[in-house]
Amino acid sequence: MILGRYFKIFMDKPAEEVAEKEATERKDFLEKKVTEVSSLNIYDREFLNRISICMEENMSDDTYWVDDLSFDMNTSRSTFFRKLKKLTGYAPKDYMRNTRLLRAGELLEKGQLRIAEVSYQVGFSDPNYFSKCFRRFYGTSPSDYSVLSSAS
Repeated sequence: MILGRYFKIFMDKPAEEVAEKEATERKDFLEKKVTEVSSLNIYDREFLNRISICMEENMSDDTYWVDDLSFDMNTSRSTFFRKLKKLTGYAPKDYMRNTRLLRAGELLEKGQLRIAEVSYQVGFSDPNYFSKCFRRFYGTSPSDYSVLSSAS
């Protein structure tokens, strides 16, 4: 009964339209990430790899943001901002948030955790703010995303 209600929302619209709306910002983020990495020199690739490692190690820490990451990367905040913006096209805050939201999508696809638990695991201290960011990034709410990904 509840499942039918979720699918009715999406059945009124063509599947292509829903998929396009869901993925616009996510696609832009992933495309930039992949294209930029393939065309970078070895030092810039190493820089982005170290960022990924630091983010993975501190993913569930909601107090780990730009200042901490720039410290871990042994750069000043302003230098870190310029370099990451040049390499990815995103400000560090946006890059970190998008990376956390990508991980949240992966966790929700597995379907083993509740939405609040996922929000805490990816470093959001407020599940309501997490839902707002998730909806803006994926184009759908976390609960709808979880239901749709488990159905497919």
